Amino acid sequence: MGRGTDGVVAKLRHELRRAEGSREGVPAEVRRQVVELAREERTAGRTVRALAQAQGGHETTVCRWARGMAVTAPEAAARPSGFASVTVAGSASQRAEPRTAALRLVHPSGLVVEGLDVAGVAALLARLS
Repeated sequence: MGRGTDGVVAKLRHELRRAEGSREGVPAEVRRQVVELAREERTAGRTVRALAQAQGGHETTVCRWARGMAVTAPEAAARPSGFASVTVAGSASQRAEPRTAALRLVHPSGLVVEGLDVAGVAALLARLS
């Protein structure tokens, strides 16, 4: 690690050990500090693996935290989501009348009847019984 980071790494290692076994896991602030330090270390040419090992953790965990921070960052909220607004157009009569779903009846013998409403299925079942 870098000369100035040894104390920070020791402090974070202590916080990480304190969180082991707790139901809440590692506090968000500690995760943020680990990710921030990992970014600084990478900028200085050191690896995330070395930082994770110095803290007694695993590089995959640090990378996962970094991805999670990127997703929840305020600038991510400003990015388009990939979904587009959709408006369904039709005549007023089409929108006013609720459609009843056509049912599909499958009999154990393999007979399949489609397109009946509830009353039609009930009548058919009564006749087949």
